[in-house]
Amino acid sequence: MADIPTQLGFNEEETEMFNGMTARERGGFNRLRDDNSRIAYVQALVNKERSWKEKSVCLAKRNIFLLEHFTKTVLAPSPFFNIPFSLGPWSKPSWLWSQRGCPIRYFRHISDSMKKTLDETVHKNDVVLFMKGTPELPECGFSRAVVQIFQVQGVDFSKIKTFNVLKDNELRQGVKEYSQWPTVPQVYIKGEFVGGCDIMLNMHQSGELEELLLKQGLIAEESEKEE
Repeated sequence: MADIPTQLGFNEEETEMFNGMTARERGGFNRLRDDNSRIAYVQALVNKERSWKEKSVCLAKRNIFLLEHFTKTVLAPSPFFNIPFSLGPWSKPSWLWSQRGCPIRYFRHISDSMKKTLDETVHKNDVVLFMKGTPELPECGFSRAVVQIFQVQGVDFSKIKTFNVLKDNELRQGVKEYSQWPTVPQVYIKGEFVGGCDIMLNMHQSGELEELLLKQGLIAEESEKEE
């Protein structure tokens, strides 16, 4: 298959995409029988990759803007020094420095019992999903999207421990402080925090999520599924 890019007239970007296709993408390519369909398939992957990179750049610019805004407002010069206050999901024992070089202390509010419960939960389950609603009846679009991503990836939902944060406000706030991530849904795989809906979607589109799930034994290889 080494000369396929040449036969189909791929440019450098398309050739790089072809050579880097995941097993799932390669399977889709091989199922196409005519050259035009195969060319269109690879071009679609290239466009998807461009879109993902552009979105990543936009997210990075947004995060830089938010950080700069945070520095100018929350950490603005103040006559009050060493005042304890909460920064929501970023709350943890630490010292911040204002623009005048004055230390400001802020604290986390997650209880020891909640932290212990979350530690045990994320480490004893293969996959943990904190969401709004249930897999059968999600109560927000982002939670529904994460459930659908797992379904498309072929993850057995018996391996996913789900929690409806709408049923427990302490849990809803606790998971945000525990992960240092400000929104729900949140996904943990084998004890490691993966992220929310945006990150799951990006990983799904790039093939990183499939690689992670395969590595952790949570889904089967494409060839095994076909057998």
